[in-house]
Amino acid sequence: MKRNVQPITRCGEGDIVPHVFLCGDPARVPKIAASWQGVREVCRAREYLVLTGEKEGVPMTAASTGIGGPSTAILLEETAKLGGQVFIRVGNSGALADAVSVGDYVITTGSVRDDGTSRSYVIPEYPAVAHYEVVGALVRAAREAGARFHVGVTWSLDAFYARNKQEHGRVH
Repeated sequence: MKRNVQPITRCGEGDIVPHVFLCGDPARVPKIAASWQGVREVCRAREYLVLTGEKEGVPMTAASTGIGGPSTAILLEETAKLGGQVFIRVGNSGALADAVSVGDYVITTGSVRDDGTSRSYVIPEYPAVAHYEVVGALVRAAREAGARFHVGVTWSLDAFYARNKQEHGRVH
């Protein structure tokens, strides 16, 4: 029987490993874990699908968060309680910068928190910054892959369509 079972995901001890890849859509989770070995499903509930396996001897978890801050917060809290330590969000988002095109990678060094959920955890003045070692590893991986990428501060807000290029007539 699982110990330390979480109330929403029903994940327990041994289900989550330190390196966790997050995406919004559950359909993306198997794509993230496609090249892993020993993959096992540890959760399929609501908007959450969680798979754990390993790649090149490194244990990894891939998990869907659903859409928005509240559902993401639930998944993050429950996976962190079970050993998740490094979280990398993989997926799509809007972009305001003209230099960013569809298909480009964006590596966030910090984010303007223009949302409601994060205020439940920390004061608005507290900065949302990524760990420099994780940012460096992502930059190296993007360079080695020859990917088109951008590094810098991003903006996180609750309303996906509220402010974007289309609103300003700059859709590419």
